[in-house]
Amino acid sequence: MDHYSKIKEFSDQILEELGSSYKEHIYVNAMSIHLRNENYLFQTEVIVPINYKGVQLGYERADIVIYEPIKCILEFKAQTQSISKKEIAQLTKYKKNLDIDNGIIINFGNLNGKLEYHEMFENSTSENSTSENNKKSITIE
Repeated sequence: MDHYSKIKEFSDQILEELGSSYKEHIYVNAMSIHLRNENYLFQTEVIVPINYKGVQLGYERADIVIYEPIKCILEFKAQTQSISKKEIAQLTKYKKNLDIDNGIIINFGNLNGKLEYHEMFENSTSENSTSENNKKSITIE
């Protein structure tokens, strides 16, 4: 099972046990347990600097950044509305500012009680193609 499939599996387990009624940080803490148990190197509440002309203007925080065995940003939501362009733009900024190609938005709060998952992976598997973003959003039944 690849690492991204494991993250989906962990998310499914978290939703199944906790349900969809908690705040975002509860799901971050639950995912941290899974990542720690699987010996992932990661950090929570990672500072994402906002720079302009070489000057740091401020910062935002990414929920989880995994450094090993994969490099990936995990952004958690616990909102009743579906993942929108706003959340996708947020993850896009984090990827750019942290120089990390892969990111996942996981929404635990969907009203239908299903996990919503949006992947943004850099695809460079073909030798003849240039890198392009693979973006897909799925609701897990």
